[in-house]
Amino acid sequence: MKKSSLVLYGATLGLILLSAACLVWFKLHQRLGAPGLRAELPAKVLEYTAEAIQPTPAEVDFLPADTTIRRSVYTGVRGGETNQIQLTYVLMGSDRTSIHKPQFCLTGQGWQIRTSEEVLIPLKRPRPYELPIMKLTADKTFPGTTPGAAQTYKGLYLYWFVAENALTAQHGERMWLMAKHLLRSGELQRWAYVSCFAMCLPGQEEATFQRLREFIQAATPEFQITPGGEGPRAAASSLPGGPDDGLAMEVDHVFLRRMGGAAP
Repeated sequence: MKKSSLVLYGATLGLILLSAACLVWFKLHQRLGAPGLRAELPAKVLEYTAEAIQPTPAEVDFLPADTTIRRSVYTGVRGGETNQIQLTYVLMGSDRTSIHKPQFCLTGQGWQIRTSEEVLIPLKRPRPYELPIMKLTADKTFPGTTPGAAQTYKGLYLYWFVAENALTAQHGERMWLMAKHLLRSGELQRWAYVSCFAMCLPGQEEATFQRLREFIQAATPEFQITPGGEGPRAAASSLPGGPDDGLAMEVDHVFLRRMGGAAP
């Protein structure tokens, strides 16, 4: 083996060993930060009343044991029409793998994601700020009870990430903020992923989004401790690139049945 190859091999091995040592050191010495959320979701939001839904067995088996999941289905009547919204948060413990990308779960259940965009929702409490959220629009065809009675529904999935004094809609930015904070302070930020989901018939997407927007404006101050940063934008400084995607947990089958059509 040539001397240059030996030097390259030695340098590579040294970097691997150094990285492993750093990971072990951080694992042994890191502190776990405080969450940016309260323990429970609100029992009532606007005209909506909550029904708590337990995590699915798949979530319990798959996610780290110290993951906290809160999920409620909110049912309300407006203008004689019954509407439902599912609100979920997933809070990591000492293992960051509690949070992963939403596309795997949504497409795995038969949802086809058509658009993805970051939008800002203005909040007034505890002080005025703009909440950055990622908005996914998807569709899925549910089989009917009789032949030829299949129905396509649209799904609006809105989500964001929050930790103590940190807020973003982008998965990549969350990972960067977590790594930077850990290196600077030795503290592992305790990130949570928050999502709102509602289904509607094709053509009702804008009205459904406005309903979700009003719901988020009223509900978020009731369970989220961390407000946005100073200035017009709530998120920390953005990383280069387009909108990113974060975690989405499995949409509850009970909720899907209630919204119309058979559960997948």
